[in-house]
Amino acid sequence: MHIAVFTDSFLPQINGVSIGTMNLVESLPKHEFLIVSPASKEPLGWSAKNCKILQVSPAISLPTYKDYKVCFFLSHKLRTQILAFKPDVILSHTPFFIGKKGLEFSKNLKIPIIGVYNTLLPDFLMYLPLPIIKNTEFAKKKAWEVGNSYYAQCDTVVSPSNAMLSALRSHGLKHERMLKITFGVNDYFYNAAKKARKDSKLFRIVYMGRLSFEKNIEVLIKAFAILAPKFSQARLVLIGNGPAKENLESLAESLGVKDNVEFTGVLRDKKLAEKMASCNLYASASTIETQGIVHFEAMAAGLPAVVADKMANPEAVRDNYNGFLFKPFSAEDCASKIEKVLKSRALEKKLSKNASKFAQNYKWKNIAKLFESEFKRAQT
Repeated sequence: MHIAVFTDSFLPQINGVSIGTMNLVESLPKHEFLIVSPASKEPLGWSAKNCKILQVSPAISLPTYKDYKVCFFLSHKLRTQILAFKPDVILSHTPFFIGKKGLEFSKNLKIPIIGVYNTLLPDFLMYLPLPIIKNTEFAKKKAWEVGNSYYAQCDTVVSPSNAMLSALRSHGLKHERMLKITFGVNDYFYNAAKKARKDSKLFRIVYMGRLSFEKNIEVLIKAFAILAPKFSQARLVLIGNGPAKENLESLAESLGVKDNVEFTGVLRDKKLAEKMASCNLYASASTIETQGIVHFEAMAAGLPAVVADKMANPEAVRDNYNGFLFKPFSAEDCASKIEKVLKSRALEKKLSKNASKFAQNYKWKNIAKLFESEFKRAQT
């Protein structure tokens, strides 16, 4: 089967869409993939024998978030290459320029298109260079309408959580076939858990993902500042990069916890898994997760999770089973839930064991079969 993936977000940007796309390709080696994504001057750092990557140029970075790029033109050469690939099915991760081109190819070639709704579009309005409009209810309504208009034209709509499917329906998307397929977890997280080396003298709380404003990472730093005076062994590890990094560094310094907050930068693959597994607990204050694949990766690495009680997070974390949920935007409640684990080694072990057990259901080899079945069904 020939599967063409159209996405406005891919490598070298590290996010759930990029990682999920790579893992899907690698998990279905018998199928041929073509990825159409924005061009980058930086090396992608990834390739697969069953995948060709076409980069759309020019790709202009948003001034407010340079990792995200906007394309305006698809060259004749790229169009010819896409046609030569002879896709059997199209998988689109976006309703924007490249995603729209995927929809055009679907209609012109009369082949099915599966639209994956991974990103809560209204919450990314903050990055648009429209200072007066972007925070209004009018803008949010339009963001939903843009998404609905696009996904209504897809043959199938896939989203990684029931919470996201419910949100789509409640905001007006009417579609006959909408289903949940999560992204999966790479084996190296499970392997890292088995070989994990933790510092017995320290308790490391880790966040991994974009260091961006919509992730509310300042809540974690404030929570850590509450905990730090009582627990000298506590450390906060922030893995990733993004537009909020300087603000977060300044906040850590102003709260007097800079020396105990580690900014690692971007880590990938085995190095990322090993770093995660070396920590004791994963935390996230994000309220916009449509799945929160990193929650699952952290649990596969053997970590209990403390996350905000919002969107898809409650589908991943159950109180006192594999972690705790805390009140969104509340540093105090976040600190309180982390403190429960800090105080009890027995509780940490229990939560860690259950987290590992929960994550076993999300191995990519199993998830890829669900996507494969949907690709085949779409062709019938």
